[in-house]
Amino acid sequence: MPRVDDRYLASRRRQIMDAAVACFARDGFHRATMADIVAETGLSAGAIYRYFPAKEDNVAAIAAEHHAREAAVLSGATTATDPGDLLRDLARVSLGRLADPAEQRWRRVTIQLWGEALRDQRVMAIVRSGLDEPTEIIAALLRRGQQETEPCQPGSTRTAPPGSAPPSSRAWYCSRPGTPGSTSAATSTRSSP
Repeated sequence: MPRVDDRYLASRRRQIMDAAVACFARDGFHRATMADIVAETGLSAGAIYRYFPAKEDNVAAIAAEHHAREAAVLSGATTATDPGDLLRDLARVSLGRLADPAEQRWRRVTIQLWGEALRDQRVMAIVRSGLDEPTEIIAALLRRGQQETEPCQPGSTRTAPPGSAPPSSRAWYCSRPGTPGSTSAATSTRSSP
């Protein structure tokens, strides 16, 4: 029997996972069957079962892969110099992905995964890890941002002044609602590379 290389195996696994996501997004996790996934891929049932002995194994692999992609987006969070800029970048990247049809399909599957997590402890562990780590990273960024800035007085908001300097050196002012352009005595200058 001829040996196949790792790239071929990874490609086949990817094909099966993509087919599973399409089936789960279209038919729902519980209505989609392994036979549907087989039909979607055009492969034999034996080929599918070689990679994923059960539908739940496919779900677990899909969730783990997606969480790994999200973790990669967050990987720079602990070394960023400006927590505010990083949080804005994370929001932009996360929300920007929602325009991608593949991401929309994945989000339909995500909702089903949350429901499945209530009955399957393995899926629950994957879902929790996909939520806990990003939550911890974002919470740490928020704490760091709070520590690195001076607090505004009650009723004030922190804003960049009109015509402010480029992002590398920015003054932040506290302004009171209803008084455009006014600033309190407390200003905070933060520099970022």
